[in-house]
Amino acid sequence: MSETKIKKTTKLINQIEAYDMRAQCTIPEGVEYITEGAFEGAGFASISIPESVTRIGRFAFKNCAALRSVELPNTITVIEERAFLGCDSLEEISLPANLTEISVGVFQWCGNLANVKLPPNIKRICRMAFYCCSALKSVMIPDGVEEIRAGAFYHRNTMENASIPPSVVHIGKGAFGGPRGRYDKLSILCAEGSYAHQYALENGFKFQIM
Repeated sequence: MSETKIKKTTKLINQIEAYDMRAQCTIPEGVEYITEGAFEGAGFASISIPESVTRIGRFAFKNCAALRSVELPNTITVIEERAFLGCDSLEEISLPANLTEISVGVFQWCGNLANVKLPPNIKRICRMAFYCCSALKSVMIPDGVEEIRAGAFYHRNTMENASIPPSVVHIGKGAFGGPRGRYDKLSILCAEGSYAHQYALENGFKFQIM
């Protein structure tokens, strides 16, 4: 596998020439911030991000259509909005343990994203975070999450199971579906009397009591 290594010239990775990307990209240790649109449209299949990185900017990997593998170190505390928008080859992601928020549209239109491991410390999943991730059939929301905002897991009747803990006290419009009547596949696992239980009843979802 060919590899692109980026020279360590700064503590920021700014915009680069995307057309010369190869199969694998390695960001050097010492880089702290991957800035807005830094790798937008790049053609690599995998990327190695060092533990020195603490923040990924908005649109940083937008439309990296060939990107299949990325390992996000736990040192990352912020992934800004739509950072991985349109990464259609990405099939799985394990998010850093120190994230407290899944930003707006961060994995929007990642059509082949089938496996997502959410970190234990998040408090909110912002709107459209996983919008139209049509391969995502199941999601387990970790205990401690308080908000799932509008369109977070919007889908076209493809999601089958969602486990929602009692800590959730707000679920936005269309968070788990499209127009009313397209909910027939989804079953919500929830605690009896919880906000998620009431949400399922009010919106016509099937549910199971945990």
